[in-house]
Formats: sequence, C-alpha cells, structure tokens
Amino acid sequence: MTVTTFNHKDGAKSIPSDHVKAVLNTTESIPSPEKDTVRDHLLTTLKNKNGWSDQVKLAADSNISITAKKGDVGLCLQTGNMGRMYADLLKLQCLYKSKVLKAAILIVPTRRLAKEHDYGANVAQFERLTRELTIFDKVITIPMVVIGMDV
Repeated sequence: MTVTTFNHKDGAKSIPSDHVKAVLNTTESIPSPEKDTVRDHLLTTLKNKNGWSDQVKLAADSNISITAKKGDVGLCLQTGNMGRMYADLLKLQCLYKSKVLKAAILIVPTRRLAKEHDYGANVAQFERLTRELTIFDKVITIPMVVIGMDV
C-alpha cells in the first residue's frame, strides 16, 4: 500500500511523531487491499507491536466507540460509507471536547482504492474527507492527521 497524508488543525504537530510513523508504516505494510485484510492487519499490528488499544467507548453505558487509542491520541479506521465517516468525526470531536483526546489519526481509502477493490457505494474517501474538513474547519477542531490508503 501507499499512503497520502493531510494535516487538519496542525495534526502532525499535535501527535507524537512515533505514533504517526507507526501508523504510516503499518498501513504501508498491509499485504492486500481487500477490506477485511486492511482492517485485520492494521488493528492487529498496531495493538500487538505498537501498543494501541482495542476499541474505546465514548461512555461506559454506550456502544459508541472509536477504533483505538494510544495515550491521548485517538484512531479511527473507516472503510465503510461516508455516513460512518461523519460519525467518526463526531466521535473524535466529542472525545476532544471532553479532553480525553488531544489529537487523532483517521484512516480512509482513496477514491482509487475504493473503486478498484469494490469497497462499495458512497464509501468514505480521502479526497472527499480532506475537501470537506476544510469546509467544517470551525466545527471539527480536533487536530488530526488523515491517512489515505492507496494501491
């Protein structure tokens, strides 16, 4: 896999460089662009080799969660539709406003990866997400690095 990055609200300055490097290296090492392989490889490697957590609930009595967390940095991996990507943005922003997170990493496929490997209709895409983050600049204020997975 190849990766493309986008910094929202100085995300790269807000996240320890070793966190970003680990996620980038793990993403680049994904052996197959198929959705199940992407998720399994990324989450297993980040947890077992890099100390990222399992899912993190937003509240004890809720099933709403983000993909993982390391220290005060949240992580969301979204290979589903755009609606789920907006939900991830809300969850990350909520945790930021609650001072649980200081920054986040959000990983999504690029348009090309999603199309060439049939991720489905209206799938979350790097190009659309980064374009829309500039529109919602005053609403989504959590510092973030967005990683686009490509082939």
